[in-house]
Amino acid sequence: MDNMRRKVIGTGTAALVAASVPGSLVFAQGTPIKIGMSMPQTGGLGAGGQAALIGIRMWVDEVNAKGGLLGKKVGEGFYTYVQGVAQVSPEASAPVLADLPPVWVSPRAARRAELLQLLKNLGAHIETGASASAQALILVAPLGFDVSTVAVVERLDPSRTMGIDLLFDDASTRRRVLASNPATRTDMRQAAHALMARDGKAVSLVRDSGGFVTQRVVANIVNIACDICQQGICSPADLEIAVTLGLGYPLGPLALGNLVGPSNLLEVLFNMQTVYGDPRYRPSPWLRRRGAIGLSLLHEEE
Repeated sequence: MDNMRRKVIGTGTAALVAASVPGSLVFAQGTPIKIGMSMPQTGGLGAGGQAALIGIRMWVDEVNAKGGLLGKKVGEGFYTYVQGVAQVSPEASAPVLADLPPVWVSPRAARRAELLQLLKNLGAHIETGASASAQALILVAPLGFDVSTVAVVERLDPSRTMGIDLLFDDASTRRRVLASNPATRTDMRQAAHALMARDGKAVSLVRDSGGFVTQRVVANIVNIACDICQQGICSPADLEIAVTLGLGYPLGPLALGNLVGPSNLLEVLFNMQTVYGDPRYRPSPWLRRRGAIGLSLLHEEE
């Protein structure tokens, strides 16, 4: 996913910036080059503007790591640099716990069978009752909803509830993402972290967020692509070619949507719209209709 996102800004942005910066500024000494861009951050187009800003910051990091634009830094992206080396905080190591609580998985969890198999492989003691015992760590795997909402709707104890992002098959990812809610106890958060890191895979812990990280980014990318097709700006085939060849994506956004599942993306967007009440998560009619009747997102009407 990181490589995919980095390539988004590697094609056109560098050329655009280099062409638009006067030569006297490029070669001037002193403060870093400052690049200004106008883009929406709120409203219906805010999702695209925020994604563009993330891409620009990633491009800045990539250029600065190579010595800057034409030999000069272009400001800060996500990292600060010392002698050309990005300063990255060391990743928090997983806690080492002698005893872990039993684990109970919500019946409504996404990819529940896969999650149960993962827990079995990790050596977890899995509870199979209709409800969790008083000692159990409760795992949920929502699509679009935050952990707090799931705990309330399913009447779970929020102090023992953690979420895991399973939009993609766990075997295809290099990192697991866990989310706590404001009431999650420290011991339960540490237990979930220790358990999910048992096989050596990297684990990130985030605060409660509808759509985690990956769900939100992927759903927005696919939804914007669907709206481009809905508006007749280009054909699905042309869009896929433009993105794979022009931006270097391994898959076009519509093929990515098919891989994840249009119905899953619809669930992510609908639920995020419920959590945040923000129109940016309104599904495109292209995605809504094809997802509802089980068609490929590449399908064009005859």
